[in-house]
Amino acid sequence: MFVLVAACADAGGQNAAETAFSPVEREVLERELAVSLAPIRSGAELNRYLAAHPMAATPLAALSAPARERFLRSLVFGKDGLATFDYRDIQRELTATQAYRLLALFGVQRSTPSIPGLRVETRVDELILLHKAEGLRAAADYLNYKCESRATCAPAHGLICIGANC
Repeated sequence: MFVLVAACADAGGQNAAETAFSPVEREVLERELAVSLAPIRSGAELNRYLAAHPMAATPLAALSAPARERFLRSLVFGKDGLATFDYRDIQRELTATQAYRLLALFGVQRSTPSIPGLRVETRVDELILLHKAEGLRAAADYLNYKCESRATCAPAHGLICIGANC
């Protein structure tokens, strides 16, 4: 990513980052940036985060205790960050904004619109759900799939395979 951004900076004049990349490339770069800045990108980082933060002060607190435990057990990390998670408790218990904040811990907040049936209670919820990466297969989320191996999503009810991280 850094080479691509540097090349854009040298293009001069206008915002080359907006014109030099296709929508798919921009989506991939935006997801890569989000994961790079996320506090949790691995199981080890998850354990450190949970040890360092009171649960009530984290976006995980929006889930009930049983739902939170199921969600945390469902997490599968790949070399590029979170690759799979179970969306069912998020779908049942959270608004789009709460889901976005939760997924931002892992840098996968752009996956929020892939979760069907999220509650919409505010304008922010509506705005979050406006962005869908439909048609952007290289950066797509695969509903009811899990990351089985590098670049291979396999059917799995209730899970989301994050194509960019699998």
